[in-house]
Parts: sequence; C-alpha cells; structure tokens
Amino acid sequence: MKKSIVAISLLLMTGISAQATEAPTLSLGKALFESTELGTKGRGCVTCHEQGKGLEMIGDFNDA
Repeated sequence: MKKSIVAISLLLMTGISAQATEAPTLSLGKALFESTELGTKGRGCVTCHEQGKGLEMIGDFNDA
C-alpha cells in the first residue's frame, strides 16, 4: 500500500513539474488573465483591466 502511494505521489509531482515548464503562449496568458480563480472576490484581471487598460507600464516578455 505504501509503495503505491509513493508511486502515485511521484507521478503527480512529475506531471505538475512538466506543466510548470510549459512555454507561455498567448492562449495561456488570455486564460490566466480572464481566470476568476486567480483573482479576488470571484473576479479576474479582465474585470478591472478590460483590453489591458492600466497595464501599459508592464514590460514585454516576448522571448521570440
């Protein structure tokens, strides 16, 4: 039983780290910007920053 719990834990940790190294994409950024799970009081960033308003000072992180 302990061996299976350890094996499952290792698989989950490996899967999580694989997702964390995923290259950023426009669709991922859009999903995060609109996500109500990341914001406060059930709101996403887009609630206050429609069309990116107020975010002009943030740098361009386009590595391409």
